[in-house]
Amino acid sequence: MGIDRVLAQVSTASPRAKYRRVNIYVRSRLALAFRKAAVREGFRVGDLARMLIMAGMVVRLLSLNQERLDHIRELNQMAGHEGKRPYSIFRAPHRGSVWIAVWLPVLFLAFVDQYAKLRSESRNVVLHSFFQLGLLAYLRGKTRFLKALAT
Repeated sequence: MGIDRVLAQVSTASPRAKYRRVNIYVRSRLALAFRKAAVREGFRVGDLARMLIMAGMVVRLLSLNQERLDHIRELNQMAGHEGKRPYSIFRAPHRGSVWIAVWLPVLFLAFVDQYAKLRSESRNVVLHSFFQLGLLAYLRGKTRFLKALAT
């Protein structure tokens, strides 16, 4: 679905229709630690997950430049599978993994779909990587803040 079509649908939609529920598959130990941190900080699990996914996207996009994105696109075109996964990249094990339900903006999901297509990855792999990057940035920031308070 193109970004223009999504923009047209979102601009006329009700506030509730501007978000879509997405489930992210994560390791159960990470999910347990994440849920404990969310409760300790006073957040709902889904709200904190949404914040971390978007923060992870910002971290990822700041580390990429247009040259690198063009290079990835060229390699995918040369390989002949632009936008198609040649095989299943992410196979979550049956035991030891859980779903985290997150409500994400439709426009954000359209961007994630385009980014996943560019990288020939599934949406879940991209969201999981954004989640991990956001969690890492959050924990680093919190650690630096606590160290600054201690000094």
